[in-house]
Amino acid sequence: MAVVIDAGSFALRPFCIDAQHNEFVNYEAITFPEHPKAGCDMYLRRVALFGLVEDGDGPLGIDVLAENGDILHTFTITRGGFEYLRRSLRFRVDRNVTTHSTGETR
Repeated sequence: MAVVIDAGSFALRPFCIDAQHNEFVNYEAITFPEHPKAGCDMYLRRVALFGLVEDGDGPLGIDVLAENGDILHTFTITRGGFEYLRRSLRFRVDRNVTTHSTGETR
């Protein structure tokens, strides 16, 4: 799958949908200050090259964000793609925007 992103791409934000616990987990956005689009593009091309981007919806994905936080693109990724990005980018759960089954954000 070819991955093409907008020129205004600024950050990557992984997410996970945990249907078993009825949670939507957002991870902290990862930015690439000196070359935002190039950084986003490099990691997305890597996961795509190894077949770790999937068509359709799935429980694991990554949002491509504009500088103002708007979502420009959303890509579904495999478990392997998610783990690769986790090891490479060392992202953590964003506790400010993770929604739990109670509907609360903690």
